[in-house]
Amino acid sequence: MQIRIKKLLGLCFLASLIILLPFVIRYYNGNPLFVGGEFYYNLRVSEDLSNKIFWDVLRDSHHKISFFNYVFSFFIMFLGKEFFVIVPLVLGIISLISFFYIGNFFLEENKSFYSSAFFVFSPIFIFLFSGFNQFTLAVCLSLLSILLFLKKSYWSIPFFVLTSITSISFFILNIILMLFYSFYKRRKKLFLLNLFFGVVSLLIFFYFHNLSEIIISDFSYEQYFTAFGAEIGLSFFYFLIGLIGLFSIWKRRRGHHYFLMTIFLFFILSLFNSVAKIFLNFFLSVLSAIFLLFLIKRTWAVPNIKRFTLLLIICGVIFSTALYSDQLIKSKPGKELVKGLVFLKDEPTAVVLSHEKNNFFIEYFSNKKTLLQSKDSEQIREKIFVSRNLKETTAMLNDKRINYILITGEMKEGLVWDKPQEGLLFLLENSKHFSKKYHSNEVEIWFFLD
Repeated sequence: MQIRIKKLLGLCFLASLIILLPFVIRYYNGNPLFVGGEFYYNLRVSEDLSNKIFWDVLRDSHHKISFFNYVFSFFIMFLGKEFFVIVPLVLGIISLISFFYIGNFFLEENKSFYSSAFFVFSPIFIFLFSGFNQFTLAVCLSLLSILLFLKKSYWSIPFFVLTSITSISFFILNIILMLFYSFYKRRKKLFLLNLFFGVVSLLIFFYFHNLSEIIISDFSYEQYFTAFGAEIGLSFFYFLIGLIGLFSIWKRRRGHHYFLMTIFLFFILSLFNSVAKIFLNFFLSVLSAIFLLFLIKRTWAVPNIKRFTLLLIICGVIFSTALYSDQLIKSKPGKELVKGLVFLKDEPTAVVLSHEKNNFFIEYFSNKKTLLQSKDSEQIREKIFVSRNLKETTAMLNDKRINYILITGEMKEGLVWDKPQEGLLFLLENSKHFSKKYHSNEVEIWFFLD
């Protein structure tokens, strides 16, 4: 027991370092601690909730609210923005401990420990807990509900209920896992109670709130593996050694039918759902641990080859972690973008045109409306960006009541344009209808004079 606690404390310390490192480096570089537009959208929603405002004045619609936003609002009021880093850190540690003890139900303690270590080093762990989003809270609640369900505790019900009103995808995937386990162990009563209260709670919450979530999306390699730039993605290295780990237990598949079926199902689901990738990452962590222990226990004719193979795996894991952490550290918003948006905040009420990736940042930091994401708006945005026809461009800007155009260095370097005088860039520099209001190394803000 003492050895187990020491191992777990070591993992928690390691997890804390991995979680906090991106925050520390971003703080040192003078950038905002948290990255990603979704965080700043939810921050704006949660700040409105704390003031009992349910209408989004920047989007002219009701706020899209889940239980996550109420939790966010509470911690913002209680801790303030300066100490909010504590929240994802604590949720990360709770999730790690829950994952470790869930593993103990199905694996030897050694395998459970190594599975947890692989989980801590995975890019998905860093995504979840070196930031704060809907999935950060949902994965913690989900793991707690599964752990208590395995312990046959009725306390699994309230955690499952909270999961259901935090994320619909987590709710559905939790049901699948619990269903498989209930058939495997022939225990259906607790599963049915969880299901009943989860569905009822979701319906009640849905009735009173504008709860929405993208459950199915198109598959793309760019959004599946972190090596291609995916925000919620799997490590290609993890996927590879997990696949080898799967082959290593395939020979003993007679006693692992439910386990193998679950992995296959979650792999299929992960192609079209981001949350399923998080669940698949749990299984990949287990399979990677199985493969690593298989290599350690195996008798090698040449010990040096064994050492080299193990070193290669360790280096691969550390490299994938470092690569994703670096990606996170360099993510938006940077200090230059924030400075530009703070300048824009003092300008009169306006609609701002930029790449859709910047919309949430514009709304939060400048408190200005943006060209909202819709099929019609996307077509208009694309036409404006590529147009060199002054009459057509000004007509579209007037039609959408756009007053400001925000351009970032990323937009000029392939995100929108590839050449200096391409499309709208030519008009901005050569027409009296546009005036440059702000300029820095990374950001330009143009005012439309018409």
